[in-house]
Amino acid sequence: EEKNERMPDYELMGMNVKFPFPAYPCQLDYMSKVIEALNKKENALLESPTGTGKTMSMLCACFAWRENWITKERERLEEQGLTTDQAAEEEEFTNTRNTKALIAEKARKNAPKIIYTSRTHSQLTQVVREIQDCPYSPRSAIMGSRSQLCSNESVRSIKNNAAMNQKCRSLVQ
Repeated sequence: EEKNERMPDYELMGMNVKFPFPAYPCQLDYMSKVIEALNKKENALLESPTGTGKTMSMLCACFAWRENWITKERERLEEQGLTTDQAAEEEEFTNTRNTKALIAEKARKNAPKIIYTSRTHSQLTQVVREIQDCPYSPRSAIMGSRSQLCSNESVRSIKNNAAMNQKCRSLVQ
């Protein structure tokens, strides 16, 4: 919590976006475009030169948008009047008694997932480092290729990717 208090907040596209350091105008523009695309449920093709903070700008905008989505969904569910009985009908909430907590959990569970992909393992490693400085606390999982994660020594020792894939398939059959 202490780290979040020191980070700047920006009002972009009607929502509060936390950023790990003072943002440059190009980063604010980038975040606004990300949020605009998410609001419109559209794809966006955005570019910016190397070193301009594209990754952190994109992730912080996505995380802020998702938090905003969760808040709106929680409000919608509260207006809808979710009762403890209705919530208890849903298996995942049977052990909880607090209706507000049920609604908050349901909103969070319904929220869109953010999936970040990258071509190389080194790029993913960089993102993991950057996300540690991020004012948001996303749950994340990193998946890698066979050459990075395979536990079978006979497959892992093969240097050619095509041969590695073939050997793996033959062992799985």
